[in-house]
Amino acid sequence: MKNKSKLFIRKKKIGISLLIFVLILIFNFSSKQDVFAQTNSPKLANYYLNWDLSETQAKDLSKWDLLVLDMEVQARHPDLLQKMRLWNPDIILLVYITPQEIITNVDSSYSIMRKKLASGIHDGWYLKDSSGNRLSWWPGTYLLNITNDAPIHNGEKLNGYLARFVTRNLLSTGLWDGVFYDNSWDNITYFAGKNIDLNGDGRVSVDLDNKWQQGLSTIYNQTRNLYGKSVMLLGNNHNTLYLQELNGKLLENFSSADWSNIMNTLRKLVQDHKSPQISFVNANTNNTGIQNYQNMRFGLTSALLENSYFAYDYGDTNHGQTWWYDEYNVNLGQPIDKASSQNNYITYKPDIWERSFENGVAVVNSTDSAQKINLGGDYEKIHGTQDQNINDGAIVSQVNVNASDGLILLKTFDTLNDILFTNGSFLRFFRPDGTRVRNGFFTFDDKYQGGDRIAYVDLDRNGKRDLFVAHGNRIEAWRDDGQKYFKIYPFTAGYIGKMNIAL
Repeated sequence: MKNKSKLFIRKKKIGISLLIFVLILIFNFSSKQDVFAQTNSPKLANYYLNWDLSETQAKDLSKWDLLVLDMEVQARHPDLLQKMRLWNPDIILLVYITPQEIITNVDSSYSIMRKKLASGIHDGWYLKDSSGNRLSWWPGTYLLNITNDAPIHNGEKLNGYLARFVTRNLLSTGLWDGVFYDNSWDNITYFAGKNIDLNGDGRVSVDLDNKWQQGLSTIYNQTRNLYGKSVMLLGNNHNTLYLQELNGKLLENFSSADWSNIMNTLRKLVQDHKSPQISFVNANTNNTGIQNYQNMRFGLTSALLENSYFAYDYGDTNHGQTWWYDEYNVNLGQPIDKASSQNNYITYKPDIWERSFENGVAVVNSTDSAQKINLGGDYEKIHGTQDQNINDGAIVSQVNVNASDGLILLKTFDTLNDILFTNGSFLRFFRPDGTRVRNGFFTFDDKYQGGDRIAYVDLDRNGKRDLFVAHGNRIEAWRDDGQKYFKIYPFTAGYIGKMNIAL
């Protein structure tokens, strides 16, 4: 969440309200920024598919940058969706739906939206074999025939009905930024076999996988045609199809065993999906519930190598956790270069990989053995409360990183950003419970005098930091390009009192 920067100057004297108001206006004009460009790293996603939601859970989930919620939440708690936008105005909310399957017990389940969806699904729209039997892949669900060969019912095919349902019943509420269409498969035969009758003629259809791809593309394109080209659409599968139809994909079940393939796929998705691009990586406990900090770090730092969001949870049988990690509290800022490897690989292969950010660096060891890494300068480890053997707050110039592990390290301080500080002060950083967050240091900018109040902060809302300096009775400000805003004496040049300033 970004707070607008306002300049307040207080003096124990009357008659200065107009001047203060003018200064506030100078610094508070803003242009609308793209939330995707504003989001600092790491970019955090939560793939939360529980059908119900409490206010406490909603408040907790609003901390994430990107949140996927089941469509049942809309039916039960639309008020919580609205509150989440108040708690985090920059949050991206995507509504979850499975276009290619429906639960088998939909009529007797406690679902609301699925019942509504199923009420319009004609029997001929279920995916069947040549004998007319309904097909299934995921336990407790029936597959649906989303292809263009499906029979027409009430003037439309299933893929058109699905796009219309999503547009009229979900997107039109204004509660969502887009849709998460699960299972953007590149084929159907892997999941349902080859005995599939798409047009209901009692015979096995041909060219099944291509027709499946065309059917999914129809759903995505019709959703945009009905609601608007700018709607955000995400899918879920390890393939590089639908690049122009979708804004990104979830790469579920991140694994060190297939790291190179996953990362090369992720790079392709990030580079080529429709803008704005919002792909994300999901690492998890492999359905054990045993949280593994190393596994989480490896997934998170790998995601940081590309402009990807990251999620960590239980696994593909239960996406519904609000686990939070020390690394999530870090603000690395924006990336300042692309990922690079020790051996200068062009594509992702097992190696030591790094990427630099405004406020630190992400390091990944994707090899099968521990590695000692020279960082080329001093960095500070995170002051963690969880895995303190790793995140111990030490100042280091080299680190040992285990196989299939990663680290986030912070640049050591020489100044402060996004806060007003007094030049020459010694600063310490603590959590609300009194534990230390960062190492303390003397903040001193040798371009200015001791006691000057200095702030490197985005005053004009263009995403770049400007410079604000208060010296005695004088205030000056410069844009990020060095152009001066102004030099001003708020209380006249002869004033010798104290100015209280808050940004």
